[in-house]
Amino acid sequence: MNVRFYGCLADLVGQEELVDLDAASCSVAELRSAIARRYPEAGAEIQGGRVRACVGDVIVGEGHRIGAGDTVEFFPPVSGG
Repeated sequence: MNVRFYGCLADLVGQEELVDLDAASCSVAELRSAIARRYPEAGAEIQGGRVRACVGDVIVGEGHRIGAGDTVEFFPPVSGG
C-alpha cells in the first residue's frame, strides 16, 4: 500500500512510502505500529492519537481495514491563524 505523510511527519520520514505488510489487509492501528517500528523517530507522533488517517478521502478509525492497493494519508494536527 502507498502511505503519504504530511506536516511534521513528512519532515521525519519523507512524504511518501510504499509499505508491504505481508497480508491481504491490515488495520490502521497495525499500519501505525509498522511505521513506528520502521521509523522510531516518528513513533511517538504517529501513535500519539492526534494524527488522523485518511483512506479514499475519508477519515477512518483505528480498526479500518486497509487493502494492498489503498493509499493511506496521515495528517498531524495543524495550527492556523
